[in-house]
Amino acid sequence: MICYQNLFKQMLREANPNELAQHSVLNHHAPGMTYLCLHRSPKMTVKVYMLEDPKNLNNGLLVHPHTHRYAFSTTVLRGILEHIRFRELPERPNVPRETEFHNRYRYVAETRSCELAGAVRLQQRSMVYVDDVPTSYWVDTDEIHSIRVFENHGPLIFGLMQLGDQANDSFLYHPEGATLHFPEAVAPSPDLFHDLRNRALELIR
Repeated sequence: MICYQNLFKQMLREANPNELAQHSVLNHHAPGMTYLCLHRSPKMTVKVYMLEDPKNLNNGLLVHPHTHRYAFSTTVLRGILEHIRFRELPERPNVPRETEFHNRYRYVAETRSCELAGAVRLQQRSMVYVDDVPTSYWVDTDEIHSIRVFENHGPLIFGLMQLGDQANDSFLYHPEGATLHFPEAVAPSPDLFHDLRNRALELIR
């Protein structure tokens, strides 16, 4: 864990705001969720997410269940989060009724749009990760996942090391009857990137 903390802290210190602000995002996935890009290449991207006032706005989750076109590793650097994995269940009479139907959308990243691709029932299991015990987890391209944050537990910072795209599509799973919403995401200015980078360094223990 200490090695991962040192790695992300060193990359934060060395991050060039003029180069990396354009690849970073404010309100990424959820309002108040900051994404700072620390390295970007076709084969590897390193980034840090920071939430100082986290809220579970999407049916109790920070982000609705989804897959990725890339595989990645996540490490909690400050705070506590619950990582949730989902699986699609077949349509059979013995499927537990407490599971929830979700609309399944194919997500087009280039246009930030969704194409409806059917409806499925999801089952979930979760694990809690905190910053003072081994806290890394791996997500592959065929896995459906999300996270839940613990409100009133202070700031949350986690780092990601993601590989290049391996899957052709990613999918978003949205509860039936809910409104599909994307926050107003924008890139920070280099000056704001600089300030956010320094704030992240202050918060990481």
